[in-house]
Amino acid sequence: KTQWNETNFIQDYIELISIYSNFQSRPRVYICSPPPIYGTYPIIRYEMQAHIINKQLPNIINRIGQQTNVPVINIFRALGGSDNPKVAPRLKNYFINESMPLNNPNDGCHPNDLGYSQLARTVLQELIRTNFTGRRMISSDNLPFKNLKSDEGSKLKIVKWS
Repeated sequence: KTQWNETNFIQDYIELISIYSNFQSRPRVYICSPPPIYGTYPIIRYEMQAHIINKQLPNIINRIGQQTNVPVINIFRALGGSDNPKVAPRLKNYFINESMPLNNPNDGCHPNDLGYSQLARTVLQELIRTNFTGRRMISSDNLPFKNLKSDEGSKLKIVKWS
């Protein structure tokens, strides 16, 4: 059975963005691409459609972001997905520990602790990158997570605004 309708998905997503964007508080809305799916377990267990999640949704989410002028946080790429739909996801270690039985959360769909750390770093970097306009940036050397490192080994600079 197929639950996927691209046209309805896009219309619903844009409507949801509009609803949030028009709150009286005028929040800054971000959208995220989904994390990739690894292996067949999520497909069998949760009836997920990997070809949609890994090959179509990242591009659809980017188009929605462009159409609505909303920043897109690329969780898909950060967790090993490729911008080239012909290339399979490559960072399975964010989802699966080969020494454990295949089951939730070690299922190829839900990130493990390493995957959630990478997800948080990705969101934080995007928030920092897009939110300093018109604000004075202050270094936050006393924050408890100031020494987080990305998987590439580069230090993350944590800042706060006043």
